[in-house]
Amino acid sequence: MSDELLSGLITAMLAALAIGLSVKIHNDGNTDRRRQNTVMFWQLWSSEYLRRCRSFVFNLYNGERARCADGERVAYSKIKDIPRTTDGPLIATEAIGTVVHFYISLDEMLCNDQVDEVLAKNLFAEDAADWARIFEDVDWSGGNTEFYLDRGKEAIRRVAKLDPHPDRRMSVWRRGRRRKA
Repeated sequence: MSDELLSGLITAMLAALAIGLSVKIHNDGNTDRRRQNTVMFWQLWSSEYLRRCRSFVFNLYNGERARCADGERVAYSKIKDIPRTTDGPLIATEAIGTVVHFYISLDEMLCNDQVDEVLAKNLFAEDAADWARIFEDVDWSGGNTEFYLDRGKEAIRRVAKLDPHPDRRMSVWRRGRRRKA
């Protein structure tokens, strides 16, 4: 083998090694960033304000559910303006909107590969499944929020199942990176 061929082969192998290492470092950095973003969402979900919003909405839903006949859905129009009686001036629409906005934001981050899917599933999927059941059991008419709540319900369902986002052709869901439950 000639010296030129040998040096060319060694150069090609070193270049391939350098490219492989840079790709690994880049991917490791992205993985760390996605995990940090996921933990940030968990901290937000666990915050005092979001905990109060979740508790308020959950208690409103359960109170109204107890008053409904079998098979009847909870009416949003009956609970939308109920003020919070303790811990500050929070009304139902604000609390519901906060929970919905959280899930829309988390769904967008998942669709754009900005959070760790496995960690997000472990942290949020079970709660999202509970919220999806609640939101499906409510008749949302009469609140001028149908579009926003429909978008929120879809986001909650996707987080609960970690299903593909229907509007993103090049998302991580469609590239085959979705992990089985």
